[in-house]
Formats: sequence, structure tokens, C-alpha cells
Amino acid sequence: MENKSPMKGSEAENAKDQLKKKTAEEFAQMAIINRAFSAESTEDPPPLAQKRSESTLKPLNDELKSVPLVRAFNSAENQLDPKNQNAAKK
Repeated sequence: MENKSPMKGSEAENAKDQLKKKTAEEFAQMAIINRAFSAESTEDPPPLAQKRSESTLKPLNDELKSVPLVRAFNSAENQLDPKNQNAAKK
């Protein structure tokens, strides 16, 4: 297995030896220090914001259908997708 450590030979061995000599308390202290400099948050994320349901967006969708650009897009989309045209006729 290839060693992907940025340290070379004896440096890597010395670092491994130093880690083996550390006590549990020292590791805990290192973790606290690393967490302080880490970009990760230790707090829980805020709850997700509630989104509007599709039923409340219906008036907006109806309003958008009157916009010429949206009508042109819908028309082109219906011409490209024959399945969509059949669904619209029903």
C-alpha cells in the first residue's frame, strides 16, 4: 500500500511514534483544538423553512400562463412532446 503522507521516510516514522506516545487526554485536547479551528459547526443546523405547497402556487401559475414568453415556451414544449399534448386535451 502506498503511503500518501506529505512527510518523507523518517519524518513519517517520527510522527507515528509521537502519536503512539500520546495519552487519551492529549488526544482529547488535540480534538478540541482542531474543532476550534475547523470550519465544521458543532451546533445543530436550524430547522428547514416551510415551503409553500403547490396548491398555494396555483394562482401564481395561472397568472404566469398569461405572460407571452411563458405562453410561447409552453406552446413550443407541447409541440415537441406529443404525450404532453394528449394529456392537455383530456
